[in-house]
Amino acid sequence: MWKSYLGQVFLRIGIYTILLLAIFMGGDLFLGKFLEGRFGAWSPETRKLLSVVITIAVMIPFLYGLTLRNSSIRKGQSDLVKMRHSNMWTIMSIDILRILIAVAFILAVITEHYSLSWVVLLLIVIALASFAFVIQNTLSNRFTMEDRFFENLGANEEREKKLSPITASVRENLDKYNVHIESVTLSPDSQFVGQELRHLPFRKHVQVNIVKISRGSQSIVIPSGDTPVYPYDTLLAVGTEQQLNDFREIMKGEVTDINPGYKGEGAVEDEEFVIRPILVDDVSFMNGKTLRELSLRGLGCMVICYLRDGELVTNPSPDEPQMKDDLVWLAGLKSSLGKLG
Repeated sequence: MWKSYLGQVFLRIGIYTILLLAIFMGGDLFLGKFLEGRFGAWSPETRKLLSVVITIAVMIPFLYGLTLRNSSIRKGQSDLVKMRHSNMWTIMSIDILRILIAVAFILAVITEHYSLSWVVLLLIVIALASFAFVIQNTLSNRFTMEDRFFENLGANEEREKKLSPITASVRENLDKYNVHIESVTLSPDSQFVGQELRHLPFRKHVQVNIVKISRGSQSIVIPSGDTPVYPYDTLLAVGTEQQLNDFREIMKGEVTDINPGYKGEGAVEDEEFVIRPILVDDVSFMNGKTLRELSLRGLGCMVICYLRDGELVTNPSPDEPQMKDDLVWLAGLKSSLGKLG
C-alpha cells in the first residue's frame, strides 16, 4: 500500500518539479531579455518586478498541481491512516514537503532578482515554520475526522447491536415516568461535527442527556463534556417526551437518521449498560451530596433523573444535593454501578 501511495506522490512531485524548473530557467534566460527589448524605456527596477510577477503567475497552476491531493492520493492517505493511525505523521511530512518545495520555487524567483538581507531571510524562515505548524495541525484534524468517518461508515450493523441494552434498560425503568430514549445518527454535513459535547445545545437548551455515543466498533458510555462528535456517530439521548421533541427540532438537518423510542434487537454487550434506581437513605453514599461532589462521571456513570415527593426531576443541576427518600436513576456500565453497591 505504501509503495503505491509513494509512487503516485513522488511521480507528481517529479513531474511538477521539472515543469517548474523549466519555467524558472526560461524566465531567467529569456524573459529578462524580452522585457528589456520590449520595454527598454522602463526603469530596471520596474522590469525586474514585472519579471518576478510574470514568472510566478505562470508558475501558479503548476504550484497548485504540486501541492494538490487528487482523489487517488486522498484515498491512499485514508487507507494508510485507517490501517495504522501513526501513518498520519509520515503522510503529513510528505504533504509539508510538497508545500515547502512550492515555496522554495517562489523564493528562488524572488532571490534571482533581489538581494535579500539576513533579516528578511530570517523572517521568511519564521513564516515557513509557522506555516508548516499550521498545516500540520490542520492535517492532523483532517485525518482524525477521516479516520472517524470511515470507522463509523463501515460499522452500522455493529452499532445497531450495541444499542439494545441501553434502550431495554430505559424502557424497563423510566417509560412509566414519561422518560424515553432517542437515537440520532449525525450527518457529515452537520454544523455539530468536530465540536465537543459541552459546546452543543443538548443539555443546556433542551435538557436531554447523551448517555452513549456509538462510533463504528467503539462504544463511548457516559461520554464526558470534552468528547467530540464525528460524522455518522450515533448519539443516544434520554429525556422526557417534550425534551426529546425539542431535541428533534434542534437536530433537523443535522442527522441522517432519527429513531424515536428506538427498539433495537441484538447481542448484549460484554459490559452491559444499565439504568438502576437507587433509594437514598440515611447511610447512602449520595445522601446530602451534590452531583458535583459525587463526581459520578469519573466512575463511568451519571444521574439521569430523580423522583422527589412524587415529582420527577430530569437533568438535575450539578449543585443540587440528593436528599433522603429521593429515588435516583443512575445510568452507566453494569460493572461501574456494581462498585457503587
